[in-house]
Amino acid sequence: MKNKTDKVVEVLVKQFDVLRGPINPSISFNLIAAAFFVRVSGLEAYKDHIVLEEDAWVKIAQADNPVKALSKVLEKIEKDNNQFKHLNYLVEDALRSKSKFDAEFKKVCQNLDSIDLSGVNLSSVIEVFSATFFGLQGKRGGAESVTPLDIKHLVESLLSKDSYESAYDPCIGTGTFLTIGPDKIKSIYANEINLSTYALSGIFHFIAGNFDFNLEDKNSLVHPFVEGNSLKKFDLVISFPPFGMRLRPEELKSYKNDEWNRFHYGVSNDTSWLFVEHILSVLEDKGEAFVALPFGALFSTGFNREIRKGLVDAGVIDTVIQLPDRMFYNTAIPVALVVLKKDRPKNEPIYFIKATDLGKIHKAKRYLDNEDVDQIVKAYKSADEIDGFARLVNINEVLNEDYNLMPNRYIWSGDDNEEVNINDIVNALEESSNVAFESRNLIGELLGDYGVKLS
Repeated sequence: MKNKTDKVVEVLVKQFDVLRGPINPSISFNLIAAAFFVRVSGLEAYKDHIVLEEDAWVKIAQADNPVKALSKVLEKIEKDNNQFKHLNYLVEDALRSKSKFDAEFKKVCQNLDSIDLSGVNLSSVIEVFSATFFGLQGKRGGAESVTPLDIKHLVESLLSKDSYESAYDPCIGTGTFLTIGPDKIKSIYANEINLSTYALSGIFHFIAGNFDFNLEDKNSLVHPFVEGNSLKKFDLVISFPPFGMRLRPEELKSYKNDEWNRFHYGVSNDTSWLFVEHILSVLEDKGEAFVALPFGALFSTGFNREIRKGLVDAGVIDTVIQLPDRMFYNTAIPVALVVLKKDRPKNEPIYFIKATDLGKIHKAKRYLDNEDVDQIVKAYKSADEIDGFARLVNINEVLNEDYNLMPNRYIWSGDDNEEVNINDIVNALEESSNVAFESRNLIGELLGDYGVKLS
């Protein structure tokens, strides 16, 4: 039997059917999300946290042109509340659309108006609603901005503390901390440069009850949070940086001269490790960070290898969890979850977990169930050696492997024979590509000193 929370999610998802045809799904999603935000903002529990006209929802639900009415309400909310920006991005595509769908959207508003929200877990509602939509859309619908629920559940289960004063994500997407909740995290700070995603993240965290939410629309690698004359520090950092971001030679120079000296382990044209260095620079000494990185970042040579060497030698890499492939909506690229801690002894071993055999495939995506998550968490919290699954590796062994941080380099299971050969081929291709790209940038940088530009 469905609970009230499941029923609310079901109603929200059904609104896509109401709007199907007149407008594309992404526009529908933004409209439904924005309308639901206004609907929720009028609830008693939210009134102390937002300046909202008493009849704001009525103006939308009863308007002949509800999209235009929604736009005006969002404009007023943004004007009266400093915590919201770029809300117009949620409706601008709908306003520009040549399709006529006022009757359909009015029906959506009526359906939202009829929902009983008493006793409903709204953070779960918004999480499942988002995951359902982006799971259906995949690469087509901006799914790169959403972290799957099973991955979030895994990270939340790995947290070592019951509560945190502050948490941070340098590229938050639609919402890293939605299900963790304000009872566990007092203040949230984040960056998001996609303005439509920025707007969604703001309203989603508000719906989830994260009222102390500080979001910036600037590149976190260029504009970190500052407190006084220092970088602001955080107890917890969780991040799923964008995969495959590359820097141009002129950008590399600016990071090498960073005023906060965040990138002292090295600068690579691959931003994966730049995000790691940035995260370490803003992490409290007793804090912990969880960062998802593509496999290539864990073994590639060149600048990435030098950065890994610096991090391993400094003792800040605590655990590396190799996840199965096809875990994300928008890419089949396999990733690893890297756990960072600054208060570890420099020569303490690194714990490796090889979880590549876990999960089940459904509609081209792999999902971790509760049993899979529990298996990873149990290993992580015990740090025991588990044959074919987990192992504590001495730093000298990592050094002998040239600072390769792939768990399958240190953990072998009996059924790996064929899979390892395939992975070796893929890894070699990725490594060659990374080396070629880095070499080209380095040559371009050197030639640039003589006024010569590569075409």
